[in-house]
Amino acid sequence: MIVCVCHRVSHKTIEQCAMAGASFEEIKAEHGVGTQCGQCDQSARAIWSGACARPNFPSLAPSTPSAPLALA
Repeated sequence: MIVCVCHRVSHKTIEQCAMAGASFEEIKAEHGVGTQCGQCDQSARAIWSGACARPNFPSLAPSTPSAPLALA
């Protein structure tokens, strides 16, 4: 469904950006969500937050190997 009518941004776009690790501010800057009339800001933020809360959400922390890597 279209969340931001002013910029024609769908809930899928917001979810995909969130799952790719984008912050809400990055989504606003990239897609214009909530930057014109502002009516979609709360809904878009809720969609972003829901995507971030999913169990398969990628961690933004750098992964650390459990054992040192051996260089050949």
